[in-house]
Amino acid sequence: MDIVRRKILIPALCLFLLCGALAGCRSSEAAEAERLIAALSADAPDADAVARAREAYEALPEEEQEALENAALLEQAESRLRVNAANESIAALGEITLESADAILAARESCGALTPYERTLVEDLPALAAAEEELHRLEVEAAAEEIDALIEAVGEVGTESRTALEAARTAYDAADEEVRAAVRLGGTLTEAEKKLRALEAQAAASEFDASVEALGEVTLDREADVTALRREYDAFPEDVRALVTEADALSEAERAITELKDRVVSDEVKLLCDEKNYDDAITRAETQIGTRPPAEVGGSLVKSCLRAYAAKGNALLKEQRYEDAYMLLSSCRETYAGQDLAEVDKAWNALKTAIAEPKNGQFFNAAARGGYGTLTVETGHSPAFIKVISINDPKRVLSFYVRADSKTTVHVRNGTYTLRYATGERWFGTKQMFGSGTIYRAFDDNLGFSAKYGYSAAGREVRCSAWKVTLYPVAGGTAGTTPISADEF
Repeated sequence: MDIVRRKILIPALCLFLLCGALAGCRSSEAAEAERLIAALSADAPDADAVARAREAYEALPEEEQEALENAALLEQAESRLRVNAANESIAALGEITLESADAILAARESCGALTPYERTLVEDLPALAAAEEELHRLEVEAAAEEIDALIEAVGEVGTESRTALEAARTAYDAADEEVRAAVRLGGTLTEAEKKLRALEAQAAASEFDASVEALGEVTLDREADVTALRREYDAFPEDVRALVTEADALSEAERAITELKDRVVSDEVKLLCDEKNYDDAITRAETQIGTRPPAEVGGSLVKSCLRAYAAKGNALLKEQRYEDAYMLLSSCRETYAGQDLAEVDKAWNALKTAIAEPKNGQFFNAAARGGYGTLTVETGHSPAFIKVISINDPKRVLSFYVRADSKTTVHVRNGTYTLRYATGERWFGTKQMFGSGTIYRAFDDNLGFSAKYGYSAAGREVRCSAWKVTLYPVAGGTAGTTPISADEF
């Protein structure tokens, strides 16, 4: 029993002694680090001593760092060192000048590196804020003085002052609101700019007036110069235009150029008319006239233009293109009302005669006229040209005119006929009917005309066909129509 107990106690005792030996052993490096930390001053640690202690501590293995009993003293010394450095940087600022900017920035950065607790230990934080405020005031003052110096450098304002004034204005506008408020000569700058604008406006107006006067006698060779002066004048601001004294002279020069061009174009139009190029003549004249009221155009040009219209109208009349002549001459008479339209009116009167509306019931072809059978045609609000054509003999035709809101009755020879008609708003003769707006239609059913003798109580009588057609819709109407082409008509 004793032997067994002894065997168990011996290994346990060895383990205890080994652990005790290990706990009591430390490296010389750990001891040195502990000594360096213990030697640090709590209130005014030496920066070099703190650096050596930190270096010795960092060189230890992690387990020895954790075993070091006074490691917290190292951190306290470092904290105090940072606080002391912040206090010293603030205390060293002294009197604040523009050259203090770097020192103030360094002090602020030193304070910014502190923990919230460390900042509570900095004694002169209000002094740092006051130093920053003073520096800002000095900087604003200096910036304002620089701008004032630029304004003062302008001196007496003349037309050569633009560069200096622009430099001062650029600096002033680029400054923040606080600096601009500190500038003493802001009003002086504004007044100087106003004076410069007035001087430049007067100079520009005087130079422009001289250019107008230099035109001399206006000829077509000077057209480009006059045009350039007009563009220059129109580009001027209002204050410059108000100072120009030769604006009326420029307008007179423009009128002179236009009149000269009117004469040249008038001669060109006459030549084109002589060559019977009426369309080109009218186009050339109208292009030169442009948007000007005819009353403001040179008389020779308007006269040549009207002569071209009249010649073109007569040519269209000769070709029986009455609709084109009507459109041309009516437009001309409207545009040039109040001018001497004698030649145009002569062509117009000839046209009115040529396209005079036929009488109601007027015949144009009477080959199928006669007999006892009758055809009555009634129109609506548009006139119509009627054709009655024999289906057996196309040459047997009866054609006549019915005016708007009218009716007419004609006698038709016996036989079977097809009925066609053309209608529109304005009559332009048998060649063009109602012009481009003509509507051509044919009745779907043929019409038969016959006459027979018979007897009644009154004696012998003739019984004949009597047809009535209306060219507008009516209730109960039975006749249908189909559109046809002009050639089919």
